[in-house]
Amino acid sequence: MLFNIDTDMGNTVGGWLVLDNPSDIPVFRFSVSGRQDLIFKSNVFRRDLQDIGIHTTGMAGFHIDEQIVPDLSSLSEFVLREATTGLPLYARYNPDRHLAQKLIIIDTGLLPQMRSMHLLMDFFAIRYPMIERFSLETVSSVLGRNFFQSVVVSGDVNWIRLSDTIEKSGFKAITLLRDPFEEMAEKFIFLKRIADHPPSASSMPLIEKYNVLLPLVKDMDFGNPKSVLSSLRGLTREQRRLLRSPVTYAFGASPDEELQRRNVSIALDNLAKLNLVGIRPRFEQYVASASYLLGAPIFAGVELKFLPFTGDLAATLAGIGIACDLLDEDIALYSFVREAVEAAIENNFNVQPSEDVIRGGIA
Repeated sequence: MLFNIDTDMGNTVGGWLVLDNPSDIPVFRFSVSGRQDLIFKSNVFRRDLQDIGIHTTGMAGFHIDEQIVPDLSSLSEFVLREATTGLPLYARYNPDRHLAQKLIIIDTGLLPQMRSMHLLMDFFAIRYPMIERFSLETVSSVLGRNFFQSVVVSGDVNWIRLSDTIEKSGFKAITLLRDPFEEMAEKFIFLKRIADHPPSASSMPLIEKYNVLLPLVKDMDFGNPKSVLSSLRGLTREQRRLLRSPVTYAFGASPDEELQRRNVSIALDNLAKLNLVGIRPRFEQYVASASYLLGAPIFAGVELKFLPFTGDLAATLAGIGIACDLLDEDIALYSFVREAVEAAIENNFNVQPSEDVIRGGIA
């Protein structure tokens, strides 16, 4: 999807949306807390979109005024979404409740800290959790919207592919890294639960990317190292690619590139461009630096949660050569980052959060 918000003048809101099929007429959902949603089709012909070939008929624009929403000018908050997918297109910024910040949290994990994400996202008007659910075109459209005043995006994005858009749009970028074996272990544990107890159809798109791993974990006995090893020996090419050093892929390589050790150096260089890089064992310092960076306690009251048996399975994986090979680049990357963060905290954090601490000490 491609979209843009042209204006919010208080008593009018306008813009356009082009769906994946450029001949489709978009349908919008206008939501206000405590009210029934208003659903309407495109009501503005956009010749400009038709002329440049983005939309077949040009019926892709929208105009909302007080004939459609009588109290539009007095609404402090509302959300406009694409009706079918629920993708947020715009939300009115409420200065009494929202931060005037653009934030992207790059997270390559399968299982985000849902409670912390929920608490954090309340600080922002527009929220895009698990952004990897959407197409590259949609993600680029989300990240490229200069009109947004208050927006948070989280998920697995490729820095090399999208860094220019992120930086030009004024996003602050942060990430929290963890031990690669813990990340793999938690991924396996969560996917095994999915394999054993399939979720509702509406939840499946959230993990569609990982469906190829379900046969791998279905018969894996996490308490038996031989069973884990046996499953890993049967990896397909597609499964191997999905498990291969996801953090190095996110920050140091393009998605279709074959990883090499040099990508670790590239990832380190790119991590140094972020506004904040933290590690799980130093979460308290990460929280303090995030608060300093954004001027608000966005992680206040958050405690990291771990799936049961994560530590034991991580220890098992660390003793299996195939797992070590799959995570080779991430093991090296995490080691460098951990050392840098520890050094930065030791040298600076007891005084005050400095630029070095905010960047994780790897700038």
